[in-house]
Amino acid sequence: MGAEELMNLNTVFFYLMALGVLSAAIYSVTSSKLLNAALALALSMFAVGGLFFMLGAPFLGVLQVLINAGAIPIVTVFIIFMTQSRRVKLRSQLNALVAVGAIVVFGASLWAFWNPFSKGPAARVLGITPTESQQLGFRLLSAEGVNGSSGTLLAFEIASVLLLVAMVGAIVLTKREGETIKGQVGVLSEVDKPVSGGQLERPAMTMEASEKLENLEKGVA
Repeated sequence: MGAEELMNLNTVFFYLMALGVLSAAIYSVTSSKLLNAALALALSMFAVGGLFFMLGAPFLGVLQVLINAGAIPIVTVFIIFMTQSRRVKLRSQLNALVAVGAIVVFGASLWAFWNPFSKGPAARVLGITPTESQQLGFRLLSAEGVNGSSGTLLAFEIASVLLLVAMVGAIVLTKREGETIKGQVGVLSEVDKPVSGGQLERPAMTMEASEKLENLEKGVA
């Protein structure tokens, strides 16, 4: 492959990644659907990782993909599912245009990240060889690194602990004081209907059903 062809391929990859970053970021901040916004954020971070690879910073690219494009959006999705409002039903399906764009960006990014481990043109564009990929893995998951340099195992473990703390915090935040089991699971039933003043209005029910409901609430309290 000549220098001119390599430059053209490099330009195509750059504009493709930049388009993915901008389009996904704009959709993430303008979408009214929380789940779709979280998925768009993951795509944007994934494309940013591709730009790091192209700029000759593979270590930052790996961290971007593992943490920002992988772990953080997943934690965000868990938080959305566990803290969703009882009156809001989150839809998990994207519209056709966004789905097609996401598939195209994800496929191109996957091809760009997979080929650096080979000797194809993408490896020349991103500037990564199999030997450098092996050294990058040692540097990321070892305490000594390579060629006498310090590794980043401690930083990697600290990031893992921070993500674990975020997950535990999301679970703790989902527990609401004074709610019934039906309220905890996010179900707005006919038995518990909130009205003005935060009180619960209960329709007429049999004495047996009323006693069971009161016992259940006492057990939760």
